[in-house]
Amino acid sequence: MEPLARYFEQRFDGKRTFELFQDNLKVRGAETLGADYEQTFRLASLQPEVNRVWYRNRIFNAGLWMFVGGGFAFSVLTWGLGRSFEWFWLGLSHVQEGRVRGVSVGGRS
Repeated sequence: MEPLARYFEQRFDGKRTFELFQDNLKVRGAETLGADYEQTFRLASLQPEVNRVWYRNRIFNAGLWMFVGGGFAFSVLTWGLGRSFEWFWLGLSHVQEGRVRGVSVGGRS
């Protein structure tokens, strides 16, 4: 039996085919590196209500945690390197004055 209408979509996370028949709707799909599925819905059982489903791919969560972790690592490294450069330059300024951490250099006190 030939469907009345057919819709096909393919994305990086898989592909789906929607086929509308006289009395049902058939959905077939396959997830990338995942399972294949096929589901049939009887049109008489569907309710004409508008519902919204917000779905984020699991890659989104991985990317979000990588972003947060990268921001944390960036802030720690920036603070740490900034402090080490500050200590380095303060150490050089003390040498130029003739003192290294309170020790006199060259007979000056």
